[in-house]
Amino acid sequence: MSFQQFQEVKIDNLTLRKVTEQDSQFITELFQDTDIRKYYIVPKEAHQDYKQLLKYWLKDIANGSGYAWIIYIKDSGLFSSNKPCGFFAFEFRGSLKNTRISYALSPKYRKQGIITKTAQIIIEKLKNIGVETIEADIDQDNTNSERLIQRLGFTTNKISALVDPEMVRNGEVRFRFLWHKDVSDYSGLDFNVIKETDYCKLFAPGTNFRVWEEEVSDYPDFALLNSMRQPTGRYHFLFQGDTTEILVGLSNNTTNIYNVPWELVREETVGPKRFMVFTGWGDPLNGGNHQFEGHEIGIDTNVIYNLAMTLSRQSPIHFAPEILNKVIGFENLQF
Repeated sequence: MSFQQFQEVKIDNLTLRKVTEQDSQFITELFQDTDIRKYYIVPKEAHQDYKQLLKYWLKDIANGSGYAWIIYIKDSGLFSSNKPCGFFAFEFRGSLKNTRISYALSPKYRKQGIITKTAQIIIEKLKNIGVETIEADIDQDNTNSERLIQRLGFTTNKISALVDPEMVRNGEVRFRFLWHKDVSDYSGLDFNVIKETDYCKLFAPGTNFRVWEEEVSDYPDFALLNSMRQPTGRYHFLFQGDTTEILVGLSNNTTNIYNVPWELVREETVGPKRFMVFTGWGDPLNGGNHQFEGHEIGIDTNVIYNLAMTLSRQSPIHFAPEILNKVIGFENLQF
């Protein structure tokens, strides 16, 4: 990926310039600070050695897999000049849709909003090149950075800490939390987009999948006259599993768990993305799970396509390609 537009970024009295080999001394000076050495998580790929960071960043930039800047601040005064005060970096993790950011600032320039301003503009630029999710890997004791990242809209699961035996601090294993931010704007859609990080919850072990052929009848009492039902040659796809209201965008309730069927009804294109849209089945007649009835969720089309291909391999009788090709919502896919 080309990062031509990232070479120099200006925000108020700040200027971000691409790192060069000449920044080696500044990076070394920056890491003389106790807090930076203690809390900054140097990637394993850089051998947890801050002296390797510059080489690591320059390699990322050359490969199009990340970028890093030195942050310069313009001091006030008649003969003011730009002075380096910190750095900000990002790298793609897993795909070009997901990045991980990192940063550090000299003690003299902290609590002035410098990292907040920098992160805001870089996040916007990442969003403009198609990034959908952003991560921040933060030491559990780094409360200042946690507060900053929370203000930027990142969230994490404090129950699940990252434990990496290869990354130690003073002889002890480091515990960290991975914070996430979804930067895609889907607020105007008729359906709730499921985040990539939540797929494992939506399709947890025990989730059932089903395909059945659509049938029609001209008789008023459809249920009583099985012999009158006529297959249409079209099929419906459904999955059913445990979910919470917060997972599918109904409320902030994380406690109550419901077993809900979700039926595929269509595919929708939103900008460069395609979603499979599912509608929930509640039980409004019997007063149970009525909140899910007709509620729609959207899942990345590629995820559903890969899921269907896996089902076809695992159960070729029930999910044969000739059946999947006739599923409502799969019209644009080829199995």
